[in-house]
Amino acid sequence: MSLHQLFELLLRLDFNNMTDMSAIRVIPFYGKGDEWPTWSEKFLAKAKRCGFKDLLLGKLSIPKTDEVYDEESEEGKRKKITSDMNELAYTELILSIDDKTSSGKVAFNLVKSCKNKEYQDGNAFMAWERLKNKFEPSSAPSLVKMEKQFRQSVLKKNQDPEIWITELEDMRMKLEELGSSITDKQFMIHILNILRQTMIFSML
Repeated sequence: MSLHQLFELLLRLDFNNMTDMSAIRVIPFYGKGDEWPTWSEKFLAKAKRCGFKDLLLGKLSIPKTDEVYDEESEEGKRKKITSDMNELAYTELILSIDDKTSSGKVAFNLVKSCKNKEYQDGNAFMAWERLKNKFEPSSAPSLVKMEKQFRQSVLKKNQDPEIWITELEDMRMKLEELGSSITDKQFMIHILNILRQTMIFSML
């Protein structure tokens, strides 16, 4: 991101107002794995609108708390803006997590652990990465588990078919992120086979 773009971003943002906790509207996350795909997508959309998406994705280098720089220089101005964006991003993250449940406490502590001596206001990029590693694993066992869940997913009695298909689509996207793609044709055949089996069993 160029210095010009950073200045344009700063003009669009009122950091003093946005970091006021009473002015922030959060998107709650309860630390449950099945919530992550939807919540993370919404949070990234909000991050883009607020201007700190690139920071979350590691495209900007976050200055350490004790780093000394000349705020009058171009480099210093860039670092100051990035530091302010990091503070906003970390605040948004930590306030978004509901810690009233055990799963929420785990997610909260993952983010909280990114606040240390080097980054006294937190490190939003590090926090985002830790949440991703927790709720968006990319290991082989995760792929096997997700493929099993996809293959064994069936339309339950009295379940809305549209809700079931939406759940399948979510699993399909997760599989693609893990490196296992399912074509539209394969997806439709899987759905039709399950529906056909459901109809047969209901007639018995």
